[in-house]
Amino acid sequence: MVSQQKQSQQNFKSALSDDIARTFGIEPGQASKAVAEIQDAISYRVQRAMLSRGGVADVVSAMTAGLDATANGKPSLAADSTIAHGNDILAILLGSKHASRGVAGRVARDSGIDLETAKKLLPVVTGDIVDRMGREAAPKFNRMLTDIPALSKLAAGPLSLPGEPARTGNGTGTTGDWGASRNANPAKTGKSPLPIPGDDIPGVGRSRPSNSPFDQLPDIIRRGGTKSPGGSSLEDIIRQILSNILGVQNRGVIGTMIQLFLVRFLVSIIRRVFGNILPGR
Repeated sequence: MVSQQKQSQQNFKSALSDDIARTFGIEPGQASKAVAEIQDAISYRVQRAMLSRGGVADVVSAMTAGLDATANGKPSLAADSTIAHGNDILAILLGSKHASRGVAGRVARDSGIDLETAKKLLPVVTGDIVDRMGREAAPKFNRMLTDIPALSKLAAGPLSLPGEPARTGNGTGTTGDWGASRNANPAKTGKSPLPIPGDDIPGVGRSRPSNSPFDQLPDIIRRGGTKSPGGSSLEDIIRQILSNILGVQNRGVIGTMIQLFLVRFLVSIIRRVFGNILPGR
């Protein structure tokens, strides 16, 4: 029996494939293969990013960036904002245009669409996939904030810089008043939270106006030190949440590293062998 989560994922892929086919004028079968190939690539990159604490923070930034953007209605797949949002996420997960071109090339080859169309699809499909992950993760992140009081205090307002007094809640010693800390006018207070190194991500993160309780979460993850009452680190809790969303087993950092790179190595060998046997493919 197909689980409810897997059925939901299949429905999402089917609906996205139909939208892609209509928007970009390609065959439904080609759209379905393209979406599947991009989803595999993004899943691999997310798992790879989660091997480090900073990578976990980057993935959380990418996932939560679209929550506010879609609150007032989702823009069309061909909209400039949709493409820009997807490119921001690709910059985080893939890191270079060379890597993006490599994924687009595999999409074109495996789906039968031309390379230029594959390049157009890549940011659009990536944005939709990662936004869906964010929507699935949001209730779990909210529960995490509730279950870890220290985390809730940190998430309630701008984090202090090294050497500054710790900030809690709305700046008056209380917690939970996210709106007061987030909407304060810097011109009136004379203060503005500064990004820590590595946190200035174009289009994603603290630079966007938001009412999300997750704005501070990437910073908190990078700084480390916050643990659950059971002693688990914040990044390990989030790794488990993301693994469940991706439908993969959380094997820990070392286990995941071995699995990812061994599987990639074996797949590359198989492709090379079959490419020599079937040169026309």
